[in-house]
Amino acid sequence: IETDLFANIAPGVSSRFPIKLRNPFSKPLKFDLKVSANTGLPIRIKPKSQMVELGEKEMKEIEASIELQSSDDGEEGFRDWTIFTYVDPGKVNLSQTKDIPKSVAGLEGNVAAKSYRPIRNTIDFEKSAGGLKRQAAALAFVEYYSEKDQSITLGASADWWMECYVNGVLAYSTMDDGNGGGYTVLDHTFRVDVKKGKNLIAIKVLSGAAGWKLLLGGPKDLEKAKGISIDQIEIQLESNGKLLAKEFVKMNITTPVPLLKKGDWNLSIDTWDSVPSEIELTEIQVTNLYDKHPDQSRWWQGDQDLSGRVWFRGDSEHLYIAVQSNDDYYQKGTEAKSLWKSDSLQIAFTKPGDMNFDEYTIGQIEEEVTVYKHKHRSGLKAGKLPANNQEIEARIKRSDKKTFYFLKVDRQLFGRGAVSLNLLINDNDSGEREQFIQWRPGLGESKDTSLWKTISLPNDR
Repeated sequence: IETDLFANIAPGVSSRFPIKLRNPFSKPLKFDLKVSANTGLPIRIKPKSQMVELGEKEMKEIEASIELQSSDDGEEGFRDWTIFTYVDPGKVNLSQTKDIPKSVAGLEGNVAAKSYRPIRNTIDFEKSAGGLKRQAAALAFVEYYSEKDQSITLGASADWWMECYVNGVLAYSTMDDGNGGGYTVLDHTFRVDVKKGKNLIAIKVLSGAAGWKLLLGGPKDLEKAKGISIDQIEIQLESNGKLLAKEFVKMNITTPVPLLKKGDWNLSIDTWDSVPSEIELTEIQVTNLYDKHPDQSRWWQGDQDLSGRVWFRGDSEHLYIAVQSNDDYYQKGTEAKSLWKSDSLQIAFTKPGDMNFDEYTIGQIEEEVTVYKHKHRSGLKAGKLPANNQEIEARIKRSDKKTFYFLKVDRQLFGRGAVSLNLLINDNDSGEREQFIQWRPGLGESKDTSLWKTISLPNDR
């Protein structure tokens, strides 16, 4: 049995899952191919079972489809939350909070409440806030109704530090050592006393270096989780009740990329600007290289100084990426190798789970749109790419203090299925690189593909 490293699955769409079967014997084989999911997720697999015949030494590829369907949002009583992001933890006292507040003190004024319904018991503060800064504080509140006075068990996990209060009493804390390994409701289990009627559960979470999430489950969620193994696809080959082979493939939940519609790629800048984007790049994703410098003019000056938006589209042959950089001053490069020091776009791609990657910088030298390849995993070698290269076709347009990058990327770089990627926008306002704004950690300050985002491409789902 041969498969991809991961079973890449996009919510709400059918994802292709190719399985290669090889008969090593000098005689024909006939067997049942069975595909199942070991997970608590609502997964639909087609077909679950089929008869396969292989001639001697023959190899055959069988294609199944896997779909992540909509699910419930955890145990009743833990579904409807109120959250706050980027709060000032020094001005919030959860031991004295008796009701869910409508606003709390933030780092820059008050923060308004947001309603939130978890997916798989998980609250994604990073997604709600639009970005991530290490050790940023968030609050989550839920009202739990009990039929009687009793003691119940809760399970929680956080990225990365948390403390939980029940009716103003500290019930559990990981503030000293952080979450530790794993990320399930079984990571940290603890007993809490609840009274008959309404109980207020309040949790503070501090973000880690690569995430900002809370996972919490009640007693029924814990019982369900105890019978679940790691999210994986199981493949079995059976003949007359005898197991011939077995393989497990880890599931990787991905973000689906919309299919490119005819004419989309030639839309005007104003039209793209009016279309909802897949990514918003905001202040919390800015890394300023001079934030400790006494000259405040070199600090981040607001959204007009550096912010951005990103759109993805795809078809069977290409991944299309549009990036809008809001930057009040545009500095072109002088040489291809150091293009990243000027106003430019850096982007990198790899297969999920692969630590090697292809990395590029796209910018302008005089009037020439230049693509420089820094790291090579596949395709062309590192260096300045020719204008007619087949890997990345790039266009740059500057309009009203906004720079638009349009990329057409050959999918042969990463193959079919899913791709892990990351990107950032470099900003040079004073003759040298002052800051950058990046989608995910692991590209600008370090090179770590495990922190990147995985997306699922059309025509491979």
